[in-house]
Amino acid sequence: LRVILLFLGSTAARQGDPQEADFYYTEALRQDPYYARARLGQALMVFDQARDDCSAGSVDAKGLDNAIAGYKEARDFPSSPTEEIPTKTAFYLGQAYLCQALAGNVERWDMAQEQLLRVVERYQTNNDFRVKYLAAEAWFHLGILYSKRSENLEGNRDELARGEEAFQQAIEL
Repeated sequence: LRVILLFLGSTAARQGDPQEADFYYTEALRQDPYYARARLGQALMVFDQARDDCSAGSVDAKGLDNAIAGYKEARDFPSSPTEEIPTKTAFYLGQAYLCQALAGNVERWDMAQEQLLRVVERYQTNNDFRVKYLAAEAWFHLGILYSKRSENLEGNRDELARGEEAFQQAIEL
């Protein structure tokens, strides 16, 4: 039942109905209070509502913090290795930290990089098709990170080159 509720929540979220999605994720968590996938879905929904375009003044900072807390909570729940919860949470944490960095929280650049590189390393270590799409997106986000961070470092050419390489890696995956 919890998997059906999870899928109903995911479907509602994709259709742009956060209230219905939250209802199904909450019901899945009532079935199993430590269901990492449902908690991850809830946190992702909070992130989607809080991020806007990740520019200064447009994000809901408290909402981003709540999403991050939700990702960390999901990461700490027990899960099957096939669910790839640690890899998924690393990706979503990296995405949320990157959004915070783009919105002006410069302390988040390194945190975003660390989490996104975890996803890339997980894929490179095991060549696991289940995380290939996350690795491609992680490379894309790393490309954004390096390119934007180079602007903050007054045109640091090394960061710009790293950004270009990250985008190339995303394309190749």
